[in-house]
Parts: sequence; structure tokens; C-alpha cells
Amino acid sequence: MKDMWTRSFPSPSQRNQKHCTERSRPMRGFTLVEMMLVITIMAIMLGTVAPNFKPFLEGTTLKNAANTLSHLVRYARSLAVERSASTQLTFDTDTGIILLSVESDPLNFPGIYEPVPLPVSYPKEYRTQIAIAGIVKQSLSGSLEENVVNFLSDGTSSDTLIYLVDRCERTYTVGIVGLTGQVMVWNHAVQTFYE
Repeated sequence: MKDMWTRSFPSPSQRNQKHCTERSRPMRGFTLVEMMLVITIMAIMLGTVAPNFKPFLEGTTLKNAANTLSHLVRYARSLAVERSASTQLTFDTDTGIILLSVESDPLNFPGIYEPVPLPVSYPKEYRTQIAIAGIVKQSLSGSLEENVVNFLSDGTSSDTLIYLVDRCERTYTVGIVGLTGQVMVWNHAVQTFYE
């Protein structure tokens, strides 16, 4: 019976030997010096690469501004069809503020517009970094520059090109096909819909 107990439990000297052999193995991991070296190398690499991302980010801002503007134009068109009333998008080219208004009572008082809140705000970042360079309405008789885009109650409009320009002189064009009200976005300046 005594042999059974001695065989199943290690003696105190055997337990100490086991702990000593575990401690003598080398520890795995990184030292503080190694970690600081890696962080320093990463900071140097990031410092050299980061300035190259600035034009990319500015181009992304212009693209996002053009897409947001196209969504606002589509919303103004859908609102005209939904309410069977004319809508107007008014652009303040100096401040970049965009206002939406709808005919309040097209049957009794046509031409009287009331302001409507925009579903998506045109961010201040876009108003300060992106300029609305021009809004050109095209027709068979020629072109006309205005700061207002009108949609009739059936969703039609005049052929319109809205030019957005950033500080690096990159241009995006938001176009409205008058007869269908289709809105398109180009990543360059467009003179006509048939380019």
C-alpha cells in the first residue's frame, strides 16, 4: 500500500527539478528595446508616406460632394413628382449653401415657393473646400447660367450641368437630363451630354 502512494505522487525533490527545468528555458516574446525600434521604424515610414495621401483625400472629398449633390438633385425631382408641384434648388455660389423650395399651392397660387428641409445636409467641409463653379442650363437656343435648378411637377427640367471644383482645380460635373430628369456624375468637366 505504501508503494502505491509513493508512485502516484512525485517526491519534493522531483517537483523542484521540474520547476528548475521550466525556468531554465528561454522566455519567448519581445523586449522593450525591440518594440521601441519597431515603433520608430513604423513612425518614420508613416511620416514619409502620409503627405502623399493628401491629394487622394482631397479628390475623395470632391467625389463625395458631387455624389451628395446628385442625391439632393434626385430628391428635389422626386419631391416635384410626389407633390405634383414645381421644386427649386437654389445655389449660393459664394457660400456654397443649397436651399430647396416647393410650390406651396400650385393650383391656386402657382409660383409661390416655401422652403423645405434637405434630407441630407451639404456638409460645411464641402462648402469651404469645394466651389460650385457654375450652373449651365442648355437648350436649343443656347446656354444660360443661373443659380437655380427647377423641376416641373412631372419631374422634367432643362438640361443642366453643375460644375464642382476643388482647390487643386479638379472638376466634377453633375448633369441633369431635362426630359427624363436623370442625374449623372462625371469626374471631369463636361460641355455637353453627348461627349
